[in-house]
Amino acid sequence: MTVFIVDDEAYIRESLLELVRWKDIGVDTVKAFPGSLSALEEASACTPDVIISDIRMPDMDGLEFAAKVARICPETRFVILTGYPDFSYARTALRNGVIRYLVKPVSPAVIESTVAELSHGHDEEPAVKSISCLVRGYISQYLGSASLNEAASSLGMSPNHVASAVRKETGMTFSQILHEERMRRASEMIRNGSSRNEAMAAVGYSDPKSFRRAFSEYEEGRA
Repeated sequence: MTVFIVDDEAYIRESLLELVRWKDIGVDTVKAFPGSLSALEEASACTPDVIISDIRMPDMDGLEFAAKVARICPETRFVILTGYPDFSYARTALRNGVIRYLVKPVSPAVIESTVAELSHGHDEEPAVKSISCLVRGYISQYLGSASLNEAASSLGMSPNHVASAVRKETGMTFSQILHEERMRRASEMIRNGSSRNEAMAAVGYSDPKSFRRAFSEYEEGRA
């Protein structure tokens, strides 16, 4: 499996190259590019399985880049990284063939789980899970205060429509996705040295007992 990393910031490229456990998720080759043009040229010669790209770069907008990749490499899975949680960008990204929209800062564990998930479905027809992708982007940005009503408002949709679409696309409810993302983020924070109380507050829990129970169940399920 081949992954391209495209970002004009050297420290982002270097961090992803060094901190993500690529071999553990079945990635044999990882190539990093400082811009879209060089990555596009390489992609035309060597079709990557996944491209992880920043949304804003000086030589070509990440959304334009995604559209061009979709034309020359229709089987490539495209992941957008952005420091701008703008859902109008997310909607455009989805139309241009992007299937994941991640808001910075993104931990190595999130990159690993995203690439692993995409690799497992690589032999299937490429599909954009549109509303669920947008919802996950919203949750990632507003993890501590996320709610179905606010997610729906951000997307310009009704809560019932969002809830129904998310369940149809993922087999999970909004609450289940929110819980999963909160526990995943808490686990990452604790592994990186944060206290349980810090993690609890960051992911939106106010009751230590409820957090301990939920976190223990999450960790036991991963064991």
